[in-house]
Amino acid sequence: MATEERVTYCRICEPLCGMVATVEDGAVTKLRPDSEHPLSKGFACPKGIAMTEIQNDPDRVTHPLKRAADGSFERIPWEQALEEIGERLGAIKQVHGGGSIGWYMGNPGAFSYSHPLWAKGFLDGLGSQHYYTASSQDVSNRFAASSLLYGSPFVLPIPDLERCEILFMVGANPMVSHGSVMSAPRIKDQLHAITGRGGRVIVVDPRRTETASQFEHLSVNPDSDAWLLLSILHVIFGESLQDGAAASEARGIGALEALVGDFPPEQTEAHTGVAAAEVRALARDLAAADGCAVYGRTGSCLGRSGTLVSFLLDALALVTGNLDREGGSLFGQGAIPFDRVAELIGAGTYGKLRSRIGSFPEVLGALPASLMAKEITTPGEGRMRALFVSAGNPALSVPNGPELEAAMEELELCVAVDLYVTETSKHADYVLPATTFLEREDVPLPFLSLFTTPFIQMTEAVVEPRGEARQEWEIIEEIASRVDVVPSSVLALRLLGRVGIKISPRRLVETMLRLGPEGDK
Repeated sequence: MATEERVTYCRICEPLCGMVATVEDGAVTKLRPDSEHPLSKGFACPKGIAMTEIQNDPDRVTHPLKRAADGSFERIPWEQALEEIGERLGAIKQVHGGGSIGWYMGNPGAFSYSHPLWAKGFLDGLGSQHYYTASSQDVSNRFAASSLLYGSPFVLPIPDLERCEILFMVGANPMVSHGSVMSAPRIKDQLHAITGRGGRVIVVDPRRTETASQFEHLSVNPDSDAWLLLSILHVIFGESLQDGAAASEARGIGALEALVGDFPPEQTEAHTGVAAAEVRALARDLAAADGCAVYGRTGSCLGRSGTLVSFLLDALALVTGNLDREGGSLFGQGAIPFDRVAELIGAGTYGKLRSRIGSFPEVLGALPASLMAKEITTPGEGRMRALFVSAGNPALSVPNGPELEAAMEELELCVAVDLYVTETSKHADYVLPATTFLEREDVPLPFLSLFTTPFIQMTEAVVEPRGEARQEWEIIEEIASRVDVVPSSVLALRLLGRVGIKISPRRLVETMLRLGPEGDK
């Protein structure tokens, strides 16, 4: 029996912890934390270690499937699947136009460097704006706020955990999530290091979460974050606690001061449930701290004023002198600047396009996923007639799942690219087998500027794909070729593809790395 160990990293959540895979006769039999990884240092959570159960699951889809009239699925050859999908998709494109074809990509897609580029490139090649992702369910307003504040949705402040005196967290539970919109392996150790050096971790949350129970918990009423932040800023301006030098570097400070003037803690107390005296003391502490990192996550994004809350969090960091300052909230720079990459592929935008239904703005090139059902069922130009779903289960994760399931039955074609037949893909005409992260090479492209310690890592595939599984970008290339589309968001690459010159994801990322700020160092 041939046994060897191969180094890789986890792609389930954003710390991207190092792991070592034991491979026996071409199969992964064990995963363990990598003790030599410079950031995770021998830690990996149970989710990552348990990936072997998915990798080797006998119920995993490893061959193309076609849905029969009775709803069951039968195995078919790849060539048959691709030819039938291409024929049906081509007919839809010819009759209704490329704008009638849509794609939904779930959260795991963001952990592949090739999957999002090729999925969006496919739609851009078709001329369709029906691009939907899981981001509209948890984080789009953070990106929207960054676009409004800094001109790019991917300019994202991350907390300087190693040097802050106070970490002020709103709606975050990193003891469970391990951190989000920041990559900070061993987050538990990093948070306790703050209090260990005499600092404070303040957790603003309606619930006494796993994180709040270990640190200072400021209990607030649900969906009152904006009221709390407005009142904190009111105190800072009212008592002249703002950092004048930092404020002078920004435009609109006077307007912000006028805005928060109407929200004294005594007025907001009824909304937040936090006593005015406590808010005033908190504001003074945040302003006086020698480094205050301000951080908000999923909970801060899910209320009715999520974009405003994200804006106010950054405003608080700014006026206290902690925006892009040591010990505060920093803007990272990755070896590959993803904000530039996003601009190149048309994903570095907010409000450039609007939805057919409701005229809602796109964020990162993606429209709200909650609109998909109505985009399928509502007659008119641009109605979605075909839908691809990859790495996601929107029938469960998108609001009003039953509406979406019913709408999917009206599609002329639905194709799922996934590891399993799910509540969503059971409605698909075809289910195509995707690789796991252990079966593909990778670089954490969207996360490079979010590491709290600057870092880059890459991995080769640990094992060959099981059965007939293929990477998403390979599947997209095959389908695109059958409908005369070059799957790229970059016009120059589409033109090169027309004359037979195609660039693989590996070559593309190698080029971006060489042209990045660190070059070939």
